[in-house]
Amino acid sequence: MSNSVPEGWNIYSLDELGQVVGGGTPESNNTDYWGGDIYWATPKEITKLSSRYINKTERTITQDGLDRSSAKLHPIGTILLTSRASVGYPAINTIPMATNQGFQSLRPNNKLDTEYGYQCLLNSRNKLEKLSAGSTFLEISSKEVKKFKVVIPPLPEQKKIAAILTSVDTVIEKTQAQIDKLKDLKTGMMQELLTKGIGHTEFKDSPVGRIPVEWEVVTVLELGNGHKDTVQTGPFGAQLHSKDYVEEGIPLVLIKNIKEDGLDDTDIPKITEKDANRLSRYRLKEGDIVFSRVGRVGSCFLCSKNEEGWVFSGQTLRIRFNNSKVDLTYFNYALRTEEIQKELIGESVGSTRSSINTTILESLSVKLPPIQEQKKIASILQSLDSNIKSRELKLKQLMSVKKALMQDLLTGKVRVKL
Repeated sequence: MSNSVPEGWNIYSLDELGQVVGGGTPESNNTDYWGGDIYWATPKEITKLSSRYINKTERTITQDGLDRSSAKLHPIGTILLTSRASVGYPAINTIPMATNQGFQSLRPNNKLDTEYGYQCLLNSRNKLEKLSAGSTFLEISSKEVKKFKVVIPPLPEQKKIAAILTSVDTVIEKTQAQIDKLKDLKTGMMQELLTKGIGHTEFKDSPVGRIPVEWEVVTVLELGNGHKDTVQTGPFGAQLHSKDYVEEGIPLVLIKNIKEDGLDDTDIPKITEKDANRLSRYRLKEGDIVFSRVGRVGSCFLCSKNEEGWVFSGQTLRIRFNNSKVDLTYFNYALRTEEIQKELIGESVGSTRSSINTTILESLSVKLPPIQEQKKIASILQSLDSNIKSRELKLKQLMSVKKALMQDLLTGKVRVKL
Protein backbone atom coordinates (compact mmCIF):
# COMPACT_ATOMS: atom_id res chain seq x y z
CA MET A 1 0.00 0.00 0.00
CA SER A 2 1.35 3.43 -0.98
CA ASN A 3 1.15 6.59 1.06
CA SER A 4 -1.80 7.92 -0.96
CA VAL A 5 -3.73 4.87 -2.20
CA PRO A 6 -5.14 2.23 0.18
CA GLU A 7 -4.15 -1.35 -0.54
CA GLY A 8 -6.30 -2.84 -3.28
CA TRP A 9 -7.65 0.54 -4.39
CA ASN A 10 -6.86 2.22 -7.71
CA ILE A 11 -6.81 5.73 -9.15
CA TYR A 12 -9.10 6.26 -12.13
CA SER A 13 -10.14 9.26 -14.20
CA LEU A 14 -13.91 9.61 -14.59
CA ASP A 15 -13.81 8.74 -18.27
CA GLU A 16 -12.26 5.40 -17.26
CA LEU A 17 -15.23 4.74 -14.99
CA GLY A 18 -17.91 5.49 -17.55
CA GLN A 19 -19.05 7.76 -20.33
CA VAL A 20 -19.11 11.51 -19.56
CA VAL A 21 -21.96 13.13 -21.51
CA GLY A 22 -22.96 16.79 -21.76
CA GLY A 23 -26.42 18.27 -22.14
CA GLY A 24 -28.28 20.69 -24.34
CA THR A 25 -31.33 22.91 -24.73
CA PRO A 26 -33.81 22.84 -27.63
CA GLU A 27 -34.78 26.15 -29.25
CA SER A 28 -36.80 28.00 -26.63
CA ASN A 29 -39.27 29.56 -29.09
CA ASN A 30 -40.14 26.36 -30.93
CA THR A 31 -43.28 24.92 -29.35
CA ASP A 32 -42.76 21.60 -31.15
CA TYR A 33 -39.75 20.97 -28.92
CA TRP A 34 -41.37 21.51 -25.53
CA GLY A 35 -44.05 19.86 -23.38
CA GLY A 36 -43.33 16.32 -24.52
CA ASP A 37 -42.76 13.07 -22.62
CA ILE A 38 -39.02 13.40 -22.01
CA TYR A 39 -37.92 14.83 -18.65
CA TRP A 40 -35.34 17.62 -18.92
CA ALA A 41 -33.32 18.66 -15.85
CA THR A 42 -31.63 21.95 -14.95
CA PRO A 43 -28.86 22.47 -12.33
CA LYS A 44 -31.28 24.38 -10.08
CA GLU A 45 -33.39 21.23 -9.71
CA ILE A 46 -30.36 19.22 -8.58
CA THR A 47 -29.06 21.78 -6.07
CA LYS A 48 -32.42 22.04 -4.31
CA LEU A 49 -32.97 18.27 -4.06
CA SER A 50 -33.40 16.89 -0.55
CA SER A 51 -32.74 13.39 -1.92
CA ARG A 52 -29.95 11.74 -3.90
CA TYR A 53 -32.50 10.75 -6.55
CA ILE A 54 -34.31 12.83 -9.17
CA ASN A 55 -37.54 11.41 -10.59
CA LYS A 56 -39.23 14.43 -12.12
CA THR A 57 -38.39 17.79 -13.65
CA GLU A 58 -40.14 21.13 -14.05
CA ARG A 59 -40.01 20.98 -17.83
CA THR A 60 -40.22 18.28 -20.49
CA ILE A 61 -39.15 18.13 -24.11
CA THR A 62 -40.34 16.20 -27.14
CA GLN A 63 -38.46 13.55 -29.08
CA ASP A 64 -38.06 16.12 -31.84
CA GLY A 65 -36.60 18.59 -29.33
CA LEU A 66 -34.14 15.94 -28.17
CA ASP A 67 -33.13 14.98 -31.70
CA ARG A 68 -32.62 18.58 -32.83
CA SER A 69 -30.49 19.69 -29.87
CA SER A 70 -27.29 18.52 -28.22
CA ALA A 71 -29.31 17.06 -25.32
CA LYS A 72 -28.92 13.32 -24.74
CA LEU A 73 -31.35 10.89 -23.13
CA HIS A 74 -29.64 9.38 -20.08
CA PRO A 75 -30.60 5.85 -19.00
CA ILE A 76 -31.74 5.16 -15.44
CA GLY A 77 -28.78 5.14 -13.06
CA THR A 78 -26.82 7.94 -14.69
CA ILE A 79 -25.05 10.28 -12.25
CA LEU A 80 -26.18 13.74 -13.33
CA LEU A 81 -23.38 16.15 -12.41
CA THR A 82 -23.87 19.93 -12.49
CA SER A 83 -21.05 21.68 -14.34
CA ARG A 84 -22.24 25.29 -14.62
CA ALA A 85 -23.03 28.03 -12.04
CA SER A 86 -23.41 25.60 -9.10
CA VAL A 87 -20.65 23.13 -9.93
CA GLY A 88 -20.24 19.56 -8.69
CA TYR A 89 -23.71 18.63 -7.38
CA PRO A 90 -24.61 15.01 -8.24
CA ALA A 91 -27.95 13.19 -8.44
CA ILE A 92 -29.05 9.79 -9.76
CA ASN A 93 -31.95 9.70 -12.21
CA THR A 94 -34.59 7.03 -11.55
CA ILE A 95 -36.26 7.56 -14.93
CA PRO A 96 -34.78 8.20 -18.40
CA MET A 97 -33.93 11.90 -18.52
CA ALA A 98 -32.14 14.59 -20.52
CA THR A 99 -30.39 17.66 -19.11
CA ASN A 100 -29.56 21.16 -20.24
CA GLN A 101 -25.99 22.22 -21.02
CA GLY A 102 -25.23 22.86 -17.34
CA PHE A 103 -24.27 19.19 -16.85
CA GLN A 104 -21.44 16.78 -17.50
CA SER A 105 -23.08 13.51 -16.50
CA LEU A 106 -21.46 10.14 -15.85
CA ARG A 107 -22.90 6.88 -17.14
CA PRO A 108 -21.02 4.32 -15.00
CA ASN A 109 -19.42 1.23 -16.53
CA ASN A 110 -18.84 -2.11 -14.78
CA LYS A 111 -15.93 -0.71 -12.74
CA LEU A 112 -18.15 1.67 -10.79
CA ASP A 113 -21.18 1.08 -8.59
CA THR A 114 -23.66 3.91 -9.26
CA GLU A 115 -24.44 4.55 -5.59
CA TYR A 116 -20.75 4.61 -4.72
CA GLY A 117 -20.06 6.92 -7.65
CA TYR A 118 -22.70 9.33 -6.36
CA GLN A 119 -21.14 9.37 -2.88
CA CYS A 120 -17.64 9.74 -4.30
CA LEU A 121 -18.61 12.74 -6.47
CA LEU A 122 -20.58 14.30 -3.64
CA ASN A 123 -17.47 14.09 -1.49
CA SER A 124 -15.43 15.63 -4.36
CA ARG A 125 -17.71 18.63 -4.93
CA ASN A 126 -15.29 21.21 -3.51
CA LYS A 127 -12.44 19.86 -5.65
CA LEU A 128 -14.58 20.01 -8.77
CA GLU A 129 -15.68 23.53 -7.93
CA LYS A 130 -12.04 24.65 -7.63
CA LEU A 131 -11.42 23.42 -11.18
CA SER A 132 -14.20 25.63 -12.57
CA ALA A 133 -13.63 29.03 -14.13
CA GLY A 134 -15.56 31.88 -15.74
CA SER A 135 -16.31 35.58 -15.40
CA THR A 136 -20.11 35.55 -15.79
CA PHE A 137 -20.65 32.20 -14.07
CA LEU A 138 -18.42 29.34 -12.99
CA GLU A 139 -18.19 26.33 -15.27
CA ILE A 140 -16.10 23.18 -15.41
CA SER A 141 -15.33 21.85 -18.87
CA SER A 142 -16.06 18.41 -20.21
CA LYS A 143 -12.30 17.86 -20.53
CA GLU A 144 -11.71 18.67 -16.84
CA VAL A 145 -14.55 16.37 -15.74
CA LYS A 146 -13.27 13.50 -17.89
CA LYS A 147 -9.73 13.68 -16.54
CA PHE A 148 -10.83 14.26 -12.90
CA LYS A 149 -9.24 11.51 -10.81
CA VAL A 150 -10.75 9.57 -7.93
CA VAL A 151 -9.51 6.71 -5.76
CA ILE A 152 -11.76 3.67 -6.09
CA PRO A 153 -11.88 0.37 -4.15
CA PRO A 154 -12.83 -2.98 -5.70
CA LEU A 155 -16.51 -3.31 -6.61
CA PRO A 156 -17.58 -5.43 -3.57
CA GLU A 157 -16.05 -2.82 -1.23
CA GLN A 158 -17.73 -0.03 -3.22
CA LYS A 159 -21.11 -1.66 -2.70
CA LYS A 160 -20.56 -2.14 1.05
CA ILE A 161 -19.42 1.48 1.52
CA ALA A 162 -22.33 2.76 -0.57
CA ALA A 163 -24.78 0.69 1.49
CA ILE A 164 -23.52 2.23 4.75
CA LEU A 165 -23.66 5.81 3.44
CA THR A 166 -27.01 5.23 1.73
CA SER A 167 -28.53 4.01 5.00
CA VAL A 168 -27.58 7.32 6.62
CA ASP A 169 -28.91 9.21 3.58
CA THR A 170 -32.25 7.43 3.97
CA VAL A 171 -32.60 8.64 7.56
CA ILE A 172 -31.53 12.15 6.51
CA GLU A 173 -34.12 12.22 3.72
CA LYS A 174 -36.89 10.96 6.03
CA THR A 175 -35.98 13.58 8.62
CA GLN A 176 -36.00 16.33 5.96
CA ALA A 177 -39.40 15.10 4.75
CA GLN A 178 -40.75 15.33 8.32
CA ILE A 179 -39.42 18.89 8.61
CA ASP A 180 -41.01 19.85 5.29
CA LYS A 181 -44.37 18.40 6.35
CA LEU A 182 -44.26 20.20 9.69
CA LYS A 183 -43.43 23.49 7.97
CA ASP A 184 -46.35 23.01 5.59
CA LEU A 185 -48.59 22.24 8.58
CA LYS A 186 -47.35 25.36 10.35
CA THR A 187 -48.06 27.51 7.29
CA GLY A 188 -51.61 26.17 7.15
CA MET A 189 -52.12 26.56 10.90
CA MET A 190 -50.87 30.15 10.83
CA GLN A 191 -53.28 30.99 8.02
CA GLU A 192 -56.18 29.40 9.89
CA LEU A 193 -55.46 30.58 13.43
CA LEU A 194 -54.34 34.11 12.59
CA THR A 195 -57.35 34.84 10.38
CA LYS A 196 -60.19 32.77 11.85
CA GLY A 197 -59.02 32.12 15.40
CA ILE A 198 -60.15 29.23 17.58
CA GLY A 199 -63.76 28.03 17.49
CA HIS A 200 -65.42 31.20 16.15
CA THR A 201 -68.73 31.02 14.29
CA GLU A 202 -69.57 34.72 13.92
CA PHE A 203 -67.51 37.12 11.84
CA LYS A 204 -67.56 40.78 10.84
CA ASP A 205 -66.08 42.96 8.14
CA SER A 206 -62.96 44.98 8.97
CA PRO A 207 -60.39 47.12 7.13
CA VAL A 208 -58.29 43.96 6.71
CA GLY A 209 -61.12 41.58 5.77
CA ARG A 210 -63.44 39.26 7.68
CA ILE A 211 -62.47 38.64 11.31
CA PRO A 212 -64.19 37.07 14.35
CA VAL A 213 -66.59 39.50 16.03
CA GLU A 214 -64.55 39.48 19.26
CA TRP A 215 -61.42 40.63 17.45
CA GLU A 216 -60.26 44.15 16.70
CA VAL A 217 -57.89 45.73 14.21
CA VAL A 218 -55.14 48.01 15.54
CA THR A 219 -52.06 49.67 14.10
CA VAL A 220 -48.55 49.13 15.43
CA LEU A 221 -48.42 52.75 16.60
CA GLU A 222 -51.75 52.40 18.46
CA LEU A 223 -50.37 49.36 20.28
CA GLY A 224 -47.45 51.54 21.31
CA ASN A 225 -49.92 54.13 22.64
CA GLY A 226 -48.69 56.62 20.06
CA HIS A 227 -45.18 56.75 21.55
CA LYS A 228 -42.71 58.17 19.03
CA ASP A 229 -40.14 55.43 19.77
CA THR A 230 -42.55 52.55 19.17
CA VAL A 231 -40.74 51.96 15.88
CA GLN A 232 -37.04 52.83 15.73
CA THR A 233 -34.67 52.73 12.74
CA GLY A 234 -31.19 51.36 13.36
CA PRO A 235 -28.07 53.56 13.35
CA PHE A 236 -27.10 55.32 10.13
CA GLY A 237 -24.17 53.90 8.18
CA ALA A 238 -21.93 56.78 9.20
CA GLN A 239 -22.29 55.73 12.84
CA LEU A 240 -20.93 52.23 12.31
CA HIS A 241 -18.79 50.59 9.62
CA SER A 242 -17.72 47.02 8.84
CA LYS A 243 -14.17 48.03 9.80
CA ASP A 244 -15.51 48.41 13.37
CA TYR A 245 -16.30 44.68 13.60
CA VAL A 246 -14.28 42.63 16.09
CA GLU A 247 -13.76 38.93 16.82
CA GLU A 248 -15.36 39.04 20.27
CA GLY A 249 -17.91 41.56 21.47
CA ILE A 250 -21.57 42.58 21.24
CA PRO A 251 -23.53 40.97 18.36
CA LEU A 252 -24.87 43.33 15.67
CA VAL A 253 -28.03 42.13 13.90
CA LEU A 254 -27.86 42.54 10.11
CA ILE A 255 -30.62 41.64 7.64
CA LYS A 256 -28.69 38.47 6.71
CA ASN A 257 -29.29 37.28 10.29
CA ILE A 258 -33.08 37.64 10.02
CA LYS A 259 -34.59 34.68 8.20
CA GLU A 260 -38.19 33.87 7.36
CA ASP A 261 -38.47 31.73 10.50
CA GLY A 262 -36.59 34.05 12.86
CA LEU A 263 -33.07 34.85 14.01
CA ASP A 264 -30.00 33.09 12.61
CA ASP A 265 -26.90 34.13 14.57
CA THR A 266 -24.52 32.18 12.32
CA ASP A 267 -21.63 34.47 11.32
CA ILE A 268 -23.22 37.40 13.12
CA PRO A 269 -20.79 40.35 13.28
CA LYS A 270 -19.70 41.83 16.61
CA ILE A 271 -18.73 45.28 17.81
CA THR A 272 -16.92 46.48 20.90
CA GLU A 273 -18.70 47.20 24.18
CA LYS A 274 -17.57 50.81 23.75
CA ASP A 275 -19.32 51.09 20.36
CA ALA A 276 -22.40 49.33 21.71
CA ASN A 277 -22.61 51.83 24.60
CA ARG A 278 -22.11 54.70 22.16
CA LEU A 279 -25.13 53.35 20.29
CA SER A 280 -27.11 52.65 23.47
CA ARG A 281 -30.45 53.74 21.98
CA TYR A 282 -30.09 50.87 19.48
CA ARG A 283 -29.51 48.15 22.05
CA LEU A 284 -32.20 45.49 22.24
CA LYS A 285 -34.42 44.47 25.12
CA GLU A 286 -36.28 41.23 25.68
CA GLY A 287 -39.63 41.50 23.92
CA ASP A 288 -38.40 43.78 21.12
CA ILE A 289 -39.28 42.73 17.59
CA VAL A 290 -36.62 43.37 14.94
CA PHE A 291 -37.70 43.80 11.32
CA SER A 292 -35.74 43.54 8.10
CA ARG A 293 -36.04 47.05 6.62
CA VAL A 294 -34.48 46.50 3.19
CA GLY A 295 -34.14 43.68 0.71
CA ARG A 296 -36.23 40.83 2.13
CA VAL A 297 -38.61 43.24 3.87
CA GLY A 298 -40.87 41.94 6.59
CA SER A 299 -38.73 39.13 8.00
CA CYS A 300 -38.59 39.53 11.75
CA PHE A 301 -37.77 37.92 15.08
CA LEU A 302 -38.77 38.33 18.73
CA CYS A 303 -35.88 39.11 21.08
CA SER A 304 -35.41 36.67 23.91
CA LYS A 305 -33.40 37.16 27.10
CA ASN A 306 -30.40 35.85 25.15
CA GLU A 307 -30.44 38.81 22.71
CA GLU A 308 -30.79 41.47 25.42
CA GLY A 309 -28.12 44.13 24.91
CA TRP A 310 -27.41 43.25 21.30
CA VAL A 311 -27.45 46.08 18.75
CA PHE A 312 -29.75 46.27 15.72
CA SER A 313 -28.26 47.69 12.52
CA GLY A 314 -29.37 50.45 10.16
CA GLN A 315 -30.75 47.76 7.85
CA THR A 316 -33.42 46.96 10.42
CA LEU A 317 -36.32 48.45 12.39
CA ARG A 318 -37.14 47.76 16.01
CA ILE A 319 -40.70 47.59 17.43
CA ARG A 320 -41.04 48.10 21.18
CA PHE A 321 -44.11 48.50 23.35
CA ASN A 322 -45.49 47.38 26.69
CA ASN A 323 -49.18 46.74 26.27
CA SER A 324 -51.21 44.29 28.36
CA LYS A 325 -53.56 43.74 25.42
CA VAL A 326 -50.80 42.09 23.41
CA ASP A 327 -49.02 38.78 23.74
CA LEU A 328 -45.68 39.48 22.05
CA THR A 329 -45.23 35.91 20.82
CA TYR A 330 -48.64 36.08 19.13
CA PHE A 331 -47.79 39.48 17.68
CA ASN A 332 -44.51 38.16 16.26
CA TYR A 333 -46.38 35.36 14.48
CA ALA A 334 -49.03 37.80 13.24
CA LEU A 335 -46.37 39.97 11.63
CA ARG A 336 -45.05 36.98 9.69
CA THR A 337 -48.32 36.03 7.98
CA GLU A 338 -48.49 36.03 4.19
CA GLU A 339 -51.15 38.74 4.37
CA ILE A 340 -48.89 41.12 6.32
CA GLN A 341 -45.89 40.31 4.12
CA LYS A 342 -47.83 41.19 0.98
CA GLU A 343 -49.01 44.46 2.52
CA LEU A 344 -45.48 45.43 3.47
CA ILE A 345 -44.10 44.60 0.04
CA GLY A 346 -46.92 46.60 -1.54
CA GLU A 347 -46.10 49.60 0.63
CA SER A 348 -42.32 49.34 0.28
CA VAL A 349 -40.37 52.17 -1.30
CA GLY A 350 -37.23 52.36 -3.40
CA SER A 351 -36.61 51.97 -7.11
CA THR A 352 -33.86 49.34 -7.03
CA ARG A 353 -34.22 47.78 -3.60
CA SER A 354 -37.46 47.41 -1.67
CA SER A 355 -37.45 49.00 1.77
CA ILE A 356 -39.83 50.02 4.52
CA ASN A 357 -39.60 52.96 6.90
CA THR A 358 -40.96 53.81 10.34
CA THR A 359 -44.12 55.40 8.92
CA ILE A 360 -45.03 52.27 6.96
CA LEU A 361 -44.46 49.99 9.93
CA GLU A 362 -46.25 52.30 12.41
CA SER A 363 -49.35 52.36 10.22
CA LEU A 364 -49.44 48.59 9.70
CA SER A 365 -52.80 47.12 10.74
CA VAL A 366 -52.82 43.88 12.73
CA LYS A 367 -55.70 41.59 13.74
CA LEU A 368 -55.89 41.34 17.52
CA PRO A 369 -57.91 38.67 19.37
CA PRO A 370 -58.60 38.84 23.13
CA ILE A 371 -55.40 38.25 25.12
CA GLN A 372 -56.26 34.69 26.20
CA GLU A 373 -56.92 33.62 22.64
CA GLN A 374 -53.65 35.24 21.58
CA LYS A 375 -51.84 33.11 24.16
CA LYS A 376 -53.54 29.91 22.95
CA ILE A 377 -52.69 30.61 19.33
CA ALA A 378 -49.09 31.44 20.25
CA SER A 379 -48.80 28.22 22.28
CA ILE A 380 -49.99 26.05 19.37
CA LEU A 381 -47.57 27.66 16.93
CA GLN A 382 -44.69 27.54 19.42
CA SER A 383 -45.28 23.82 19.85
CA LEU A 384 -44.98 23.33 16.11
CA ASP A 385 -41.83 25.45 16.01
CA SER A 386 -40.30 23.43 18.83
CA ASN A 387 -41.05 20.21 16.94
CA ILE A 388 -39.46 21.62 13.78
CA LYS A 389 -36.35 22.80 15.62
CA SER A 390 -35.82 19.44 17.33
CA ARG A 391 -35.93 17.68 13.96
CA GLU A 392 -33.64 20.30 12.43
CA LEU A 393 -31.15 19.60 15.22
CA LYS A 394 -31.41 15.87 14.51
CA LEU A 395 -30.85 16.60 10.81
CA LYS A 396 -27.75 18.65 11.59
CA GLN A 397 -26.36 15.81 13.73
CA LEU A 398 -27.08 13.23 11.02
CA MET A 399 -25.33 15.35 8.40
CA SER A 400 -22.33 15.65 10.69
CA VAL A 401 -22.23 11.85 11.07
CA LYS A 402 -22.54 11.44 7.29
CA LYS A 403 -19.67 13.87 6.67
CA ALA A 404 -17.40 12.00 9.08
CA LEU A 405 -18.31 8.63 7.54
CA MET A 406 -17.57 9.92 4.05
CA GLN A 407 -14.18 11.17 5.14
CA ASP A 408 -13.33 7.79 6.67
CA LEU A 409 -14.86 5.37 4.16
CA LEU A 410 -14.28 7.15 0.84
CA THR A 411 -10.56 7.61 1.55
CA GLY A 412 -9.93 4.10 2.86
CA LYS A 413 -8.94 5.51 6.24
CA VAL A 414 -11.44 3.03 7.71
CA ARG A 415 -11.86 -0.20 5.77
CA VAL A 416 -15.12 -2.14 5.73
CA LYS A 417 -15.32 -5.87 6.30
CA LEU A 418 -16.67 -7.91 3.37
